[in-house]
Amino acid sequence: MLTKAITIMPPSEKNKNIKKLKGKTKFDLLFEEGEINHEGDLLIRTKKDPSMEFLEAGVSVSKKLFLRAVDRNHIKRLLRASLKKIEKDLLFDGLCLVIYTGKEIPKIGTLSDQMQKIFRKSID
Repeated sequence: MLTKAITIMPPSEKNKNIKKLKGKTKFDLLFEEGEINHEGDLLIRTKKDPSMEFLEAGVSVSKKLFLRAVDRNHIKRLLRASLKKIEKDLLFDGLCLVIYTGKEIPKIGTLSDQMQKIFRKSID
């Protein structure tokens, strides 16, 4: 008979969860009270909220700069992938909106480097 050992991790050791940023009130809160940081082609708006146990994040790409929806969706996928890469390094809970302001389609390596730098800036 096989039995599985279940280990329960304390809340401090759990991986951070990134959830989708949804709702008009949360977006309005970010734009009214959020802090802005720039790094390369990225702009990030953050609102730290210690009462939340996770990070709600959204990504955005300008329709004015990228007319084709295929390009915008590709960049959004890259932004979400780079967020997943640095998920364990995120040290705050709250709301976050990452906006891509570049004029060319980025590479995933440069995007994840910029994402790490910008989150370090927003934490300090």
